[in-house]
Amino acid sequence: MRRRGEIAIDFFANRIGLFPSVKEVLEELRQMKTRLAVATSSVSASARSSLDRHQLTAFFDIIITGDEIEPG
Repeated sequence: MRRRGEIAIDFFANRIGLFPSVKEVLEELRQMKTRLAVATSSVSASARSSLDRHQLTAFFDIIITGDEIEPG
């Protein structure tokens, strides 16, 4: 199970791409001064790594992942 988790973290953090126009939409929302949040059941290691890799973290005021709350 530990190895399965490591593979999943690597896959989601390093191999998943973005939908087309994601950055453009987030830029438009930023210009409109819209506050944004991410809530995901994914673990922090994969969710935050993916956001960082795609340079999306700064768009979000709040990021909550599944391993940061009980129950996840």
